Amino acid sequence: FEPSMSQLPSPSPSNEPSFSVAPSDEPSQKPTTKQPSPSPTRGPTHSPTLTLRPSSFPTSTPTCSDDGEFSFVLDSGRTVDCSWLTENYRNLFVRLEKYCPRDNIQYFCTHSCGTCGIPCEDDPDFAFRMINFPYREQKCEWITWNRSRVDYRREAYCSDETIASACYNSCGFCPDSVDHR
Repeated sequence: FEPSMSQLPSPSPSNEPSFSVAPSDEPSQKPTTKQPSPSPTRGPTHSPTLTLRPSSFPTSTPTCSDDGEFSFVLDSGRTVDCSWLTENYRNLFVRLEKYCPRDNIQYFCTHSCGTCGIPCEDDPDFAFRMINFPYREQKCEWITWNRSRVDYRREAYCSDETIASACYNSCGFCPDSVDHR
């Protein structure tokens, strides 16, 4: 019996089983053999390669620490660093809840705020209206496109809470931002 090479199905079912060069995507309705195959079947054809040491070693261990040079201004006007958030156990939860959600604190005080691993990036779908051209919109990265205009644009646009919360990196609120605040 020779297998059929037709790409089209036959117009009516046949009484004989068909043979195929490639396996089908669907299981058959009935077994194709009367007896099960002998047990056990052959094992894998290739043996795994065993080595005494890993193929590569990690290059560095990820760290989670506060930025030691970062400071921020409290609502009272006092300037503090990240350690202030956790130095008083009695006020710990109030401080974390009040200050960690703020624009740059959660990214500079990652250990104290428990925000390690959260990417500090702009929202790629966010667009805002320009001040001088209110019918024109820009994406966050526009703020840093022209290096000579970055300070002006950050001052003009990043003071808006909606823009600042969507454009963390472009507004300079990320530790690795260009000229972060």
